[in-house]
Amino acid sequence: MALKIEWTEPVLKDLETISNYIEVEWSESLADKFIDLVKEKVRTLAKHPAMGMASVKYPSVRSVKISKHNKLYYKVTNDKLILLSIFDTRQHPDKNLYR
Repeated sequence: MALKIEWTEPVLKDLETISNYIEVEWSESLADKFIDLVKEKVRTLAKHPAMGMASVKYPSVRSVKISKHNKLYYKVTNDKLILLSIFDTRQHPDKNLYR
C-alpha cells in the first residue's frame, strides 16, 4: 500500500522555481516534463519509501536523484511520505540543508 504524500511549502516553491527556470531557459514542454518526472518519482517513493539514500546529517531524511542536477529530499512517518526539498546539486553543498 502506498503512503499518503505530503507536499510541503518549501518543496512546492523549489519545484516552481526550477520549472520556471527550465521554461525560460529552454521550453515550456521541458518544464512540464520535469514536473512529470518529479510526480513519477514521488509516486514510486510512496510505494517504496526506503529506496532513497539516508542523509548523514539527518538519518530520518532520505534523498533520491530526480535528474542529472536535482535531488529530492523526503522523510517517512507511519503513513506519510513528506516531501521536504528539491536541491540543485550544482549549488555549493553548504546550501543543502539535508545533505
